Amino acid sequence: IDVASLPVISIDGAAPPAPTGFFGKLGQIFRDNNQKIQEAQRTGGDQAATPIATAGALEVAEILTAQAPADVAPEVLTAAKIQTAIMLNRAGNDDDKRPYTSSLNLSEQVLSSDPDNRDALNTAAGAQYGLGRYPEAVRSATRVAETHKDDERAYTTRALAYYQMKEYAQAYEDSQHALALNPNNETAFQVSKLAKPRITTASDLKLDAAQKHAA
Repeated sequence: IDVASLPVISIDGAAPPAPTGFFGKLGQIFRDNNQKIQEAQRTGGDQAATPIATAGALEVAEILTAQAPADVAPEVLTAAKIQTAIMLNRAGNDDDKRPYTSSLNLSEQVLSSDPDNRDALNTAAGAQYGLGRYPEAVRSATRVAETHKDDERAYTTRALAYYQMKEYAQAYEDSQHALALNPNNETAFQVSKLAKPRITTASDLKLDAAQKHAA
């Protein structure tokens, strides 16, 4: 829920006061952060703006993790946590894994009260993948895929995790499933292209190792 993007409705030509309380605080963070991002983009481009966007998302995550205001409906708070987790997964990278950790914390908070929440399982899988916890990412994505056969995100994340685990046949199968759901899925296409030639090689290596062990 991007509070900063909500329209301001005027009454008799005058804008109402800014929201107060919990969402007022979040809204102020978004507004301040957007100003800093725009200024950074003007002076240094996206490279300069990215750390600012990441810091803002981490600040929002900290507030959402620490507070559970009684006057905010649970479903609204859940939506805010999931959208922030999505932002954090996009912000994370190999040099800065803090966003993945925060995303996983938010996802696990949602799952603690709603264990089958599809969006939270997907954000958890993405964060686990970013943190290099590939078997956990497979398990989270599998819980989605088992009940939502049309969830492109689950198959894509699981394909990525399987590839990192050198389970190339499973990676290829999941990437193909994701492409069947969305032929324009560039990530699934890349995994498919990389995994396919490795399937036979990996299988041959496993067979050779088994034969040597038997001998």
